[in-house]
Amino acid sequence: MMGRGGMIDVSHTVEHGMVTYKGLPAPMICHFLTREVSRASYAPGTARADVPSVRAYRSAVGIRTRQVVQALRASAWDEPVAEDDIQRATAV
Repeated sequence: MMGRGGMIDVSHTVEHGMVTYKGLPAPMICHFLTREVSRASYAPGTARADVPSVRAYRSAVGIRTRQVVQALRASAWDEPVAEDDIQRATAV
């Protein structure tokens, strides 16, 4: 990915508890449901993916991510993220 100041390497592996961005909580990576438990929670057939839909979704997310990254000024990458911005971004 090209940033305004050159190349930005985003290919590192993210691990449980690893701080990925100053000011954001570290990710929690774990198994939420086992396969056995998920079978009781989801209808049969929902484990199959509609591949064209998944590709379209990934493409749309990638395009939007590039737009947001390109719109950021270079100094924004070093700024801490405000608590209200985190709450707004994670609101369901």
